[in-house]
Amino acid sequence: MKKMTQAIALSTIVLGALSPTLQVIAETPKIAESPAVTTELSSENVEVQADSNDIASGTFGTAPWRIDSSGVLHIGAGTFSDTPVNQNGLRMSPWYQWSKQITSIRFEGDVIAGNILSNLFDYLANVTHIEGIEKLNTSHTTEMERVFGGCASLTSLDLTSWDVSNVTTIFSFLNGATNMESLNVSNWNVSNMIAITYAFSEMPKLKELDLSQWRLTPLYSAQGVFMGDSSLEALDLSGFDMTQLENSWITGYEMSRFFQNTTSLKVLKLSDKFRFWVTDSVNVELPEISANNQYTGKWQNVGTGSLTHPQGADVWTSKQLTQSFNANAKNDTYVWQPYTISAGDVTVKYVDTKGTAIADDVIKSGNIGEAYTTEQKDIPGYTFKEVQGDPSGKFTDQPQTVTYVYEETKDQSTVIVHDSELTVGEAWQPEDNFDSATDYYGNTVPFSEINVEGQVDTAKAGTYKVTYTRFVPNLFSNSENQGTYSAVATVTVKEAQPVKGGDITAKYVDTEGLEISDDVVKVGNIGEAYTTEQKDIPGYTFKEVQGNASGKFTAQAQTVTYVYTKNELPHVSGTVLVKYIDTNGHSLSEDIVKSGAIGEGYSTEKKDIKGYTFKEVRGNVAGRYTNQVQTVTYVYTKNKSISQVTATPQGEEKDPSASAKQKFLPKAGENEGMTLISFILGLTFLALALFGLTLRIKKIKK
Repeated sequence: MKKMTQAIALSTIVLGALSPTLQVIAETPKIAESPAVTTELSSENVEVQADSNDIASGTFGTAPWRIDSSGVLHIGAGTFSDTPVNQNGLRMSPWYQWSKQITSIRFEGDVIAGNILSNLFDYLANVTHIEGIEKLNTSHTTEMERVFGGCASLTSLDLTSWDVSNVTTIFSFLNGATNMESLNVSNWNVSNMIAITYAFSEMPKLKELDLSQWRLTPLYSAQGVFMGDSSLEALDLSGFDMTQLENSWITGYEMSRFFQNTTSLKVLKLSDKFRFWVTDSVNVELPEISANNQYTGKWQNVGTGSLTHPQGADVWTSKQLTQSFNANAKNDTYVWQPYTISAGDVTVKYVDTKGTAIADDVIKSGNIGEAYTTEQKDIPGYTFKEVQGDPSGKFTDQPQTVTYVYEETKDQSTVIVHDSELTVGEAWQPEDNFDSATDYYGNTVPFSEINVEGQVDTAKAGTYKVTYTRFVPNLFSNSENQGTYSAVATVTVKEAQPVKGGDITAKYVDTEGLEISDDVVKVGNIGEAYTTEQKDIPGYTFKEVQGNASGKFTAQAQTVTYVYTKNELPHVSGTVLVKYIDTNGHSLSEDIVKSGAIGEGYSTEKKDIKGYTFKEVRGNVAGRYTNQVQTVTYVYTKNKSISQVTATPQGEEKDPSASAKQKFLPKAGENEGMTLISFILGLTFLALALFGLTLRIKKIKK
């Protein structure tokens, strides 16, 4: 067993020294022309259907896979076989030869991993995203070497869904994932894991890695585990038991390069089971810390302090830490020791108003720049008055003083009440007017110790006096807290103030719901009475009322509708005469006579009269016919003319022939004469034509 162990360790060292990268070949690759391969394990699984444009396709175990034309590796449901071994003895995935063409991975069905998952996605340097990784069941897997080795384009990976309880080795698991920024393996059960060489190496962009829940006991190799993780800031290795590592054939190589180039690592949590396997020539290569104005260049255990203010006694360089820890291994956290300078003390004084000390001083010490706080004390017989100086602040190179000033306690007995007003009907109880009470020393006295005299009748308006009393008997002749303390509260009960109610709107309509008279709106306060009135409306007879004609105002608006029937007056009509005149009263257009049944509505219209501008209307433009003749007069103003030329309105085109046409148009009265003359001449010509035709016919017969 010892020889076998040494052989395994030696092979691991050699592989690690040469390169943490391995190459693998495909198991059953098929070209694009391969027929479609589908599989179904459950209703949730998606079939992987080969396409004529696919780069490649095949089957890994029973799980179909294909690489589409855009570089997506699709993996369908099934069971993976162990990653196959090529003729050179190296494991290679089925899709390795197309590794440069694959840009992303998508699990489209549930997949059960084989015992050996090593090199599954090795050297897929262009893969930026893996979708459905939680569908890969790793519960039976024991070897997971270089599963994501060389995945240089991956930036994040969450593997918390993986069951790795049977995994024994994660050699170079993520080695070379140079763009990885977010990795989550926090909940892994690593109880069977014995080889972790290069597991998380060469991820220079990874700042955080939570391993606080890991309970790990490596047996064979733990080289270069965090090598090259130059951005990693903190590690919790308190669950790493490094006591069981077997000695390699070259002492010190068991953990060689464990922390190489972890130049940002500032916080390291260890346990009494952690060990640094080092020699003078071979060690874990924990980087030395550069001393500056923030850090001393050494590690310090936190002890009873904090991460920012460690208080431990171990103050070591990186080399000293790796060489000295084993001798006194402890459960503690080591941090970069901050550079501090002792500051002047802060003295806290407690005095009365005369400056006499009434309590011991408190001295606070610290380093320059650190924060301090001081506390106000409760001092019997005294009451705090003020603080002089800064009660909190930062230590400086100068001593500081903070002084708390107190006044000697005097009788602070009080009973405080307040006056109030109520409305008739409101509830009241004595506590409502009580504010507070204190005893001699200012301590709060509960209401239960207060005697109340007087009552308030909230059913009746009036002014009521209520006395609140605290009586302290003189039980001891030297007692300071004695006597009677009281206060009187005045409670005024007033009648309830009126509240405006919703309006009452009375409407007057005909049987068709048309308004026949103006609405009447009534206003008042809630609870007040209202009444509405029926109107006498000419041409109509009251029929009914809808709603409450009388009642009380409420918070809501109410409507009362009076309905009327139109009177039948078939032989009675009214007349409206519409006139159009100028400002001198001369008619400009024919009058219009409108007539209709009394009570019916009428409307009149304004005319556009050439040469005149509308000025005003006299009378009701619209209304209802009555038994009286009504007149509506539209008055116009004559337009002014300039040199007998009528201006063309702006924006209208002027007809060039308008003046010529106007020139030859007959004047009023000429048109009838011309028509008569034309008619007589026509008859004359017709008679002459008939006479000539008769003579011609007689001549022909002869």
